[in-house]
Amino acid sequence: MDTANPHRSLTGGRLAIFAAAGLPVGAYVATLAVYLPNYYARQLGLGLATVGIVFTVVRVLDILLDPALGVLIDATKSPVGKYRPWLAASLPVLVVATWASYFAPSNASAVYVTFWLLVLYAGYSMCALSHAAWGTALVTEYHERSRVYGWIQVVGVVGASGVLLAPTIVNLLTHRVAERVPIMGWFLVISSPC
Repeated sequence: MDTANPHRSLTGGRLAIFAAAGLPVGAYVATLAVYLPNYYARQLGLGLATVGIVFTVVRVLDILLDPALGVLIDATKSPVGKYRPWLAASLPVLVVATWASYFAPSNASAVYVTFWLLVLYAGYSMCALSHAAWGTALVTEYHERSRVYGWIQVVGVVGASGVLLAPTIVNLLTHRVAERVPIMGWFLVISSPC
């Protein structure tokens, strides 16, 4: 499933399995820039200016990391293809970094947050880039590629909606108001193996 076959059309089941990696990607997009900065400033007491500097530094470094990862992914030669190893390697990175970032200790410093956000963004980039590149290699026909990326986008929206709804659902079921970010962290840890 790593190389294109111009005459193959992916079945709905295979396409759904492939697109499932888009679930956590959509969920991360929905939470990283909106909920985590506020959580770090409010719950960890880092201050908005410090949090802004941390996220700026992390994003600038991530911008530099993505092209390097793209080159490494493209140069990968393995018995299971170029993309599977990177997608598989992103899983432990995402799970550990999500745990450290979304369940940060109350005494976490700016250095702690910066380090774990860098690891989180690295894992996210490994997942998103390898998944997107693999999608182009699955099929070569234009309409089939549109179908593949359409499924990925739909699953990403489901992930984004799910992570945003999870705290509300948990609060309704438990009849109490729990902190949103740790609940989102649980959603991300559970959905990452997709």
